[in-house]
Amino acid sequence: MPKCIHRTVKRAVKKPPAGKAPCPGVSHEAWLVKRLNDSAAAAAYVEAAIEGGDQAALLMALRHVAQAQGGKSKIARK
Repeated sequence: MPKCIHRTVKRAVKKPPAGKAPCPGVSHEAWLVKRLNDSAAAAAYVEAAIEGGDQAALLMALRHVAQAQGGKSKIARK
């Protein structure tokens, strides 16, 4: 009996513009925290989480922003 062969269609792999998306070796969270160092980006990120209406998403957004700003202890000292 012949083997069943499944074929997949290769899609064109587009390279993201530099600085716009994480590298394959960088975790998403690390990339996000790096981007949230900018206060305008952090504010937009939290506002988007608020507009989404999901409490868990808002708490995660606040956690990411706190990490980007140096952690909870550094924010508490400020």
